[in-house]
Amino acid sequence: MKIGIVCPEPIGECMSGIGIRMLEMANFLSKTYDLILYVPKESIPIKTSFPIKGYKKEAISEFLKDRDVAIVQGEPANYLLSQNFKGYVIVDLYDPYPIEALSYDDKAFEFAFSSLSFQLKKGNFFLCANEKQRIFYLGALYLSKRLEPEIFQKDPEFKSLITIVPYGVPEEEPTFEENYFNFNEPVIFFGSFYDWYDVEILKEVLKELKNYVDYHFVVTKHLRTETTPQKNFNNFYEWSKKEGLLDKNIHIFNWIPYKERTKAYFSSSLSLCLYPETFETELSFRTRILDFLYGGLPVIALKGSEIEKFLSEEEGAFFIEKDIDLIVKKTLEVLKISREKRKEFSKKVRDKFSWNIVLKPLIDYISYLKPLKGEKKGFWEKILR
Repeated sequence: MKIGIVCPEPIGECMSGIGIRMLEMANFLSKTYDLILYVPKESIPIKTSFPIKGYKKEAISEFLKDRDVAIVQGEPANYLLSQNFKGYVIVDLYDPYPIEALSYDDKAFEFAFSSLSFQLKKGNFFLCANEKQRIFYLGALYLSKRLEPEIFQKDPEFKSLITIVPYGVPEEEPTFEENYFNFNEPVIFFGSFYDWYDVEILKEVLKELKNYVDYHFVVTKHLRTETTPQKNFNNFYEWSKKEGLLDKNIHIFNWIPYKERTKAYFSSSLSLCLYPETFETELSFRTRILDFLYGGLPVIALKGSEIEKFLSEEEGAFFIEKDIDLIVKKTLEVLKISREKRKEFSKKVRDKFSWNIVLKPLIDYISYLKPLKGEKKGFWEKILR
């Protein structure tokens, strides 16, 4: 079985969640299958055990013409599904971008809505991040007339149509180093802003926390500011200047390279992940929380996210109510957690979320497939016993 993974984001020394997911997925699947990872032209070459090739989305089916299976995400999926590709198309929907687009504008929403509708009608198989996402997408698939009676009789849970493949982490123990930041006081690592994070409660927490401890709050600039709205980042940046906190307690760093990120995590004391009570929060997996824990960085997050069902305090994730005093109190408690305990957090997350574990449903699906000849008909019959 020949597989092509089409990454919508550039890869290289610095990568964000989708690029990392596609790269790690390729790394694992290439151990079993003939695999090529296709990347945008802006990508910077990196060393891998499998081939990486560039592509043009306008002619993506030509690049994938010898592949039996294509795994795609985002805009490239629209191009591939509208072209004459003869293989199976697996659409990765783990990132609920149609709902994220509600935080942007009408144009972004219309594009996201149209993309999802088209992909659900044309894709062969779909990946999502959690059970709530699965139910959401099953509802959309029903409206797309994909939940047909003939399939239901053989597969009443529609496992041959959509499965859960959350985000993962490497199996290997990360590099535990403590000298990434040149600060003596505790470091609170935040990462990059997106417009679906709650800036207002974050401001209040940081102001109140200043009464108890001197800290350094680390924000990273986004990799692609030209395509990622920066309303919340700009809001926070102007506030930090006005409060006199910028470059004193609040620090803006460039995006941290993928291989350096766990050094930054372990050199920090904890992370705050605060978001409002929205439908996007309910659906999201919150990739950064899992990645922080992999690096031994405890996380304080608000209740309401679906990832809360996957993690516990034993793994370093502290989910609490939206209350400033409670968040500050919990922050002061988490600051006392030892480095050795944090290494245990990392191990527990690796044991539960390593890529070889989370990708198993995808492997199971691919293992049933047979190379298609000509038109794609009744693909579900190939994988149902």
